[in-house]
Amino acid sequence: MNSAMLTASDPLTPSRGILASMKNWRLNAVPFLAYVLYLTLALSIVAKGGFLAQDFFIHLTFARRLFSGSFASELAGATNPPLLFLLAATAMRIFGEVLGIKLLAVAFAFLNCCALHLFWLCSARLLPQAPRLLALLFTATLPAFVTTSVVFAADALVCLPFFAFCYINLRLLEAPQQPTIKMLIGSSAVQVLGGLAKFSFLGIAPAALIFSGYLIYEKKCRPPKAFAVLLLLFLIPSAANFWILKSLQGTTAHEIQFPTLTGEMTFRSLLWPYPRDLELFSAPPYFDQIKSGGSQIQVSADGDAQIGGRPGFTILVNNRYSYPALLNLSINSDVLNITHRRMVDSNAFAAAGQLKHGNQLFQEASVILGSLYSLLVFISVPALFFSASRATFAATKYAVASSWNEGALNSSPVDFSLAVLLPALTFYGLIVGLLPFVGGEVYYGGYWLPRLVLPALPVFGLAAFWLVARASQSRLLWYFFAALTILKVCFHICLQIL
Repeated sequence: MNSAMLTASDPLTPSRGILASMKNWRLNAVPFLAYVLYLTLALSIVAKGGFLAQDFFIHLTFARRLFSGSFASELAGATNPPLLFLLAATAMRIFGEVLGIKLLAVAFAFLNCCALHLFWLCSARLLPQAPRLLALLFTATLPAFVTTSVVFAADALVCLPFFAFCYINLRLLEAPQQPTIKMLIGSSAVQVLGGLAKFSFLGIAPAALIFSGYLIYEKKCRPPKAFAVLLLLFLIPSAANFWILKSLQGTTAHEIQFPTLTGEMTFRSLLWPYPRDLELFSAPPYFDQIKSGGSQIQVSADGDAQIGGRPGFTILVNNRYSYPALLNLSINSDVLNITHRRMVDSNAFAAAGQLKHGNQLFQEASVILGSLYSLLVFISVPALFFSASRATFAATKYAVASSWNEGALNSSPVDFSLAVLLPALTFYGLIVGLLPFVGGEVYYGGYWLPRLVLPALPVFGLAAFWLVARASQSRLLWYFFAALTILKVCFHICLQIL
């Protein structure tokens, strides 16, 4: 590695927007491979019909109702805001139902490729180019990101507005002058767009409030400009998203019974591993059946055999496995078997797929090695937040000295933590923190799947790469981690294509 690869490259200055960065071939030649890999994997899923996954026909029902000319009255039972259904109805009007939905899945892939580019730009404020490239390759091939990004569900629409929000935040902090109305309106718009895509986007409201206060203080905004910052960064988008939540969310099984604990997922399961979590290193699929005498049996919610119970599945038993272990499994493997589905009928929405035993080795290896990265995230996110907090209270910009003695990392975790990490934490915390209070089937319904918290996961991954880059005391240690990351990327690719 040379010094050019070790120093932080192309910080986000006001003169560098997305279009300006795309003209810089030196910057974009590096992540180009990651974008190609991502699109190859994502479009392969679309071609095989993998977008017909979670709740597809439920979502298609509402899209058909909008297509027939109805709107709010026909969304009374929807568990998602209208953006997905509006896009689907529009595509169906132009291309017909079957082709329209397939082309929309293709569009999802390219939209999330744009989200990856914004993620790449945001990472420039924290990482030098070598760790930054590895983090991008890691994220672009991560099974959870690839599969979620093309499935016909609202989850596929969240990453783009989320990273656009983070990118605009960084631009606001980097700008030497006070915030412009144009940038503030852009931030407000992407927040409302996110709220139209997913109710949980309201979770970044606390981060927007804290960021607004810091921006007003940092830029020494006078009262008129300070009011504009607070109004456009927090008040308008938060009020709009809350209105969307209250007005358009109809009958739903996702009932929050706060502060009553439902017992569907205990705090013990949410926060601390179980001994049985080691069983998940075998990478069982979502619908791995509980059998007796060679046949699937019916069980209670706790996994005990029960006549008249529900069909038994190994990992869908209440509080048998911890949330961290299930999340690690679903992030690092194709737990829903999305990548190996195939279209049964090219003229209709029908798909089937069998588990491919030949790639089970890669599934298991990815989950086992992924637990190392999960542990790094568990350590690095608090470490990064602590570093940023210490630097903020000391009123200094925290600079990390490079242990490679080839220049400093030239990046401050303060701006990154405020603009990117904090929104990720609040988005993640809203969903995960409410799981013990959900009255639905938290385990059986797959509320532990990463699709619910997807935008936060790549950000947490950047923190892990930051910690390793900072802690590396020799090139040998860094090369070892880089080799592990490349091996992990190979596992990601193999388990999805073989």
